[in-house]
Parts: sequence; structure tokens; C-alpha cells
Amino acid sequence: MFENRLFGDAAREFRSLVQEEPASPQLRHSLVLSLYKDDRLDEAARAADEAALRLPGKPLFALWRVRLAARRGRTAEAIDRLAEAQRIHAPVADWLRDVDDLKPLRYDPRVRALLGSP
Repeated sequence: MFENRLFGDAAREFRSLVQEEPASPQLRHSLVLSLYKDDRLDEAARAADEAALRLPGKPLFALWRVRLAARRGRTAEAIDRLAEAQRIHAPVADWLRDVDDLKPLRYDPRVRALLGSP
């Protein structure tokens, strides 16, 4: 479905599969990704929040939470999520360097302080 850019169809399928296997990080990631690709960012954020709650300590969902907050223009929330991710030893500096959705945060003084950079 991804190959055909049928992200909405993929999201419906993955949502159904997540109900059958709620502990599957792969299915939850695929659900968040399909919603993101379908530009359903609020739904993707809710799915990422639920995944983070059900699968605590998974950096992938911490990244999605940061990424979706930043993509929706919620800078303060994104920074708070970065701080949470840092507490679980997620590779926050790598994310900021490598993830395009996080570009707007790279030079924010609050983020630089979080990372201990001048």
C-alpha cells in the first residue's frame, strides 16, 4: 500500500492490526508512519502518544512525538518531548542533526541549553 501511496488505506489496515497485536512496535510504527504520510498529523500524534504509553522506553516513539510536535508548529511541546527523550537516553543530538522535521529546533536556545551547547 505504501508503494501505491495509499497511506489512508494503510493506516486503516495498521490500526486494525494494532488492535489485534497492541504490543507490536512494528505495527504501531507503521500506523504512525502511514498517518504521517497521509498528512493526518493530529491522528499520528495520538497514535505515537498511545504507542509511547503502551511501550515505554522505546526511543522510536519518543522521536515520533518530538517530530510530530515540531511538524505541527508546537515548538514548546517539541522541546519538552526532546527533554523527555533525553531522559530515556534517546539519541537526541543525532535526531536534531538527521531529521528534517526537527530543523526548526536545531538553533533554538532552549534546545542548545538542553544539549549543553553554547
